[in-house]
Amino acid sequence: SSFPNLLSLACGLGDPGSGSNQLRPKVPPQDVNVAMTVFQDMNKAKYPFSESDYTAMIRCYCMNSKEEDALQLYEQMKRCNKQPKLRTFTPLLYYFGALKRVDVCTTLFHDITQVYKMIPAERDYVSLLTLMSSVRDKRKFYLYLDQSIS
Repeated sequence: SSFPNLLSLACGLGDPGSGSNQLRPKVPPQDVNVAMTVFQDMNKAKYPFSESDYTAMIRCYCMNSKEEDALQLYEQMKRCNKQPKLRTFTPLLYYFGALKRVDVCTTLFHDITQVYKMIPAERDYVSLLTLMSSVRDKRKFYLYLDQSIS
């Protein structure tokens, strides 16, 4: 029963301001190697992963330049029928956007809006608009811009 708490600590406790408690002024320290060990131990113990477990690990992977591992974990999450939340997608969109991976970001946006029927957050649109602006894809830029104000 301590696994989720250990994983959360190792992954850095989430984004600043992402909870119901007092706002954290900066991102808490995290250790991707410890997080990976805890996650592997949870898997070995056949611990039933929750959305928050997957999301914490996805965010931690993204923050530590392990975006492909994060994407594979998101795919595993889908195969296990775990319903993601917007907080699952935000680091994926941000970091894959920074890598100019239009293909991945387009698929993620489709999943958010079409598969899971969620409304993207402002920061998700900012990631997409920044990406489309940087790759000079005016068509998608205006498509996402239009969806963000609709």
